[in-house]
Order: sequence, then structure tokens, then C-alpha cells
Amino acid sequence: MFFSNSRWKLINMPIIDDFVTKLRKNFFARNFNVGEFDNDTVKEAIDGALEDYSRYKSRKARRGNVNLVSGEYYINLPSDFMQASMDQIMFIVTGNTSTSYNWNTNSHRGRNILSVFDSALGATQDPPPSIFYGYFTNTGTYQLALSSALTETLTRTIVYDAFHVIDDTKNTVPIPDQGIIMNLALSNLCSTLATDLLSKPNSIKDYTVANQYSNLSKEYRKTALSKLRNYGFMG
Repeated sequence: MFFSNSRWKLINMPIIDDFVTKLRKNFFARNFNVGEFDNDTVKEAIDGALEDYSRYKSRKARRGNVNLVSGEYYINLPSDFMQASMDQIMFIVTGNTSTSYNWNTNSHRGRNILSVFDSALGATQDPPPSIFYGYFTNTGTYQLALSSALTETLTRTIVYDAFHVIDDTKNTVPIPDQGIIMNLALSNLCSTLATDLLSKPNSIKDYTVANQYSNLSKEYRKTALSKLRNYGFMG
């Protein structure tokens, strides 16, 4: 049984522990036998679903505080930070905005990728080398990497696009789209289990079950993406 948004119209998505329980229940309803997996594995599947969904439909125009600490070479961005305009990034570090620079980045949450700032086509100047190189992810949290230490301690408020969140106290996914998150999370979980079975196969049955999980993962994802395509998403 796959999840359509109609099942979720009249209720809010449960907080993370309840959601984990529901995901487990619906996963085992498919009648596959598999060894026990821990809640961290399930939560990783949910986090991946939220990330995939957010890259199509992020939380726009969020406002958050950024703390600068004198002597530090890094600035921690809000925990749900996804991306921000160049002028907002410049504002964090300098207190001023600029659209003269092109931010060249290909970063992905949870990966350590350093992105540099390049001069934009037609820009009148290069990015100040003494300010910062770009941002990277460190254990899932975005930071700005500075090329020289901060000289003052203060707080600035920025506007940014954010990842959607499901945690102990809140769920930011719109009610009509909550079934999409469930299907994406189930897809991720099935994919993880298939990979685990194939990494250390003990019998022909492991290959067979892994193939079943792989196919099921594709079905769940197809169900989720079909709804997104109804919104005009072509990914």
C-alpha cells in the first residue's frame, strides 16, 4: 500500500518519534522479512526525504540570527539553513550587501564541500580575498569558512531559504504534502536495506530480498514524484 496525500489531509504529521513508529508499521506491512534496524536508520531515511522535498519546495524567506565571535574563522549558519542570496551572505560577514559577486557553489547537506566565490561575468571586482571563501557542510550543519579571523563579536539577522524539519516539537511540511515525505522516506529505507543486504550476502535469498527492496524503493519514489510532477516538478 502506498501513501496518497488524502490520508493526511485532516491530521498533522506526527512528531519525529511518532512518525518513526508509523514508518516502521507501514514498512513491515509489506510482509518482507528483514533483520531489525535501529531508529537512527529510519531517521536518516526521513532526513533524506525532507532534503529531497526541500530542494523542490523549500521554506522561503526564513529569518534567523547568526552569531559572529571575535577570533573565529567560521560562522555557524542556522541549523535549517539551505541557501541564501549573495547579498545576504555578504551581509553576514561585512554588514553590507553586494550583488557584484557570483557565488559558485555545488554543496550538499551532510557532505564536506568547500565552494569558492568567483567574480561574476561583468563584475567590476573580485570577491575580497580577506573576507571568506565560501560555505561548506560539517556534520550536516552549514558554516561560512573565513580566510581571516573575525575581529568583533555580534549578532546579525539574515533572510534565507530553509530545509523542512520534522523533530520533537514541530513539522514544517504542508499538510497536503505529508504523504510525499512518507513515500520518500520509505523509498530511502528500502534502498538502504537493499544496499546492506548486498554488501554482505549470506545466501541466494539475500540477493532475492535485496532485489525486492530495490524495486520497492523505486515504487515508493515513483509515487512521491508523481505528486510533485502534478505541481510542475520535472526532477
